[in-house]
Amino acid sequence: MADRDRLDLEGRYNYEGTGSGSLWIGYSLKPREWTITPMVGAVIGDTHGIAPGIEATWTHRKLYFYTEGEYVIADEKFAYFWTELSYSPVAWLRAGVAAQRTRLYKTSVDIQRGVFAGVTYRKMSLLTYVFEPGSDDQSVVITASIEF
Repeated sequence: MADRDRLDLEGRYNYEGTGSGSLWIGYSLKPREWTITPMVGAVIGDTHGIAPGIEATWTHRKLYFYTEGEYVIADEKFAYFWTELSYSPVAWLRAGVAAQRTRLYKTSVDIQRGVFAGVTYRKMSLLTYVFEPGSDDQSVVITASIEF
């Protein structure tokens, strides 16, 4: 992800489908505590097509809400979303709840729910998400990021 002023550029891999990548462009609107970014993406690889989408964040003191969604228009159309709500008791730690709807993981539930926790050191972050914890459909997602 690369942001400059209100311009948002993103590249993703294995997001819309295994063996697929996507390139995104968006423009951020910033009313008060919100950032709302309508986007459009081109999907290439095993899945190919276009995808309109949106990302939105809300920050208020120690609370943080994030959601993103997209509708992939390809041979097989589908909707994807990711939503999380977290609390940061201290600046370097945050934990919360998350939900996702994806077609990458074949599970008995359409929407996976879970918990997550993460740490930040300077401009580096590491988060771990556990969806459907303790079930046969449990999945783990680990993200690492560096801001520059």
